[in-house]
Amino acid sequence: MNSIKKLITLILFTLSLLGAEALVWHKASKKIKPLGGHGGHSRGMSHYELKGMSEGAKVDYYLANLEKKSMEYPNGGMCLPKSPFGNYHALVANSQADGKIYSATTYIYRHGRPAKVSPTLLTAINKAKFEIRPVHLPREHDRYTANKSYHFALYFDTQPLANHTVEFSTSNGTTLNLTSDAKGRFSITLPSDFKEVKKSRRGNKPANFIAKSSYQNHITTLTMPYHINPNNHWQSIPYGILVMLLGLLAGFFIYRRVNHA
Repeated sequence: MNSIKKLITLILFTLSLLGAEALVWHKASKKIKPLGGHGGHSRGMSHYELKGMSEGAKVDYYLANLEKKSMEYPNGGMCLPKSPFGNYHALVANSQADGKIYSATTYIYRHGRPAKVSPTLLTAINKAKFEIRPVHLPREHDRYTANKSYHFALYFDTQPLANHTVEFSTSNGTTLNLTSDAKGRFSITLPSDFKEVKKSRRGNKPANFIAKSSYQNHITTLTMPYHINPNNHWQSIPYGILVMLLGLLAGFFIYRRVNHA
């Protein structure tokens, strides 16, 4: 029953975006065969699909070492093979329809050998004429998390776009309108809008947030997953600090007893 509710929410979320005309990345709900149709195990592979204005879309896949692979978007979605590099990768799609130009971006953390390239260089690459860039991506072992603030920037034709509207929405139903500042930046505190919470990280699937903006005949989106914040539900920072201090104190007394023995 819960899975049906989540599916209905995702469908309504997608339909609301389609009604506003957009191109949006989603993690695929089912496994997709790799290009070429070869089967085999899917360990290490990532499955993504486009929603919205995807007809004739061109895809650029940026590896963590900044290498770019360009391809046509295959009908039914994409299966990205295991990457040789660890760290963030960027998946970017561009399409055109009825005189409008659409772009969609998402960033994917993948495991592999170190690329020795900062993710800041990846986000700084001009991947579309109009795009929304994270100022900083979450570090390794971190993730976008509810009730934490993050910064993003609007760029048009390689330049920051100041004082411009950004529509923010989540697959859990939150909607907000934001405005970029004089440097094209805007910030958002991700909402804690998870409806049914279980007391474990693995028990709570991530939701998606989408930042969307329109300028002239360009429409762009940035899609990323975000996760529940344990500190708002089953973890307590003050309690954790207290336990740590008590542990240090107990260790200190044990150390003194051993030295005096």
